[in-house]
Amino acid sequence: MDAPRKLVWKRKSKVPLKRRPGLLSQEEQDNVRRAIQALRRHHGSLRKVAKLLGMGRPSLERIMAPKGTITAAVALEAARLAGVTMDDVLEGRFPRPVMCHPRDMA
Repeated sequence: MDAPRKLVWKRKSKVPLKRRPGLLSQEEQDNVRRAIQALRRHHGSLRKVAKLLGMGRPSLERIMAPKGTITAAVALEAARLAGVTMDDVLEGRFPRPVMCHPRDMA
């Protein structure tokens, strides 16, 4: 007679699996960074924008760095704060390019 097979139960890990931090392309992340910079100019400081986005200033500075990762949640909050659609932020339609008058160029 064959011996019964021993079953081994594995306990679930208490450490959560790493989640993918939003599925934004590099171009979309750059567009969100430009939108946040426009919001900073409008509101006066990055600290104020961070508070309005619901995060701390160090966290916002970290994701604004070139190697920082911007999530879809941050893009959504930036769009809400700007009063535009998320598509406008992701596709670079916000902020609109500023046109200079030729006489201002001299």
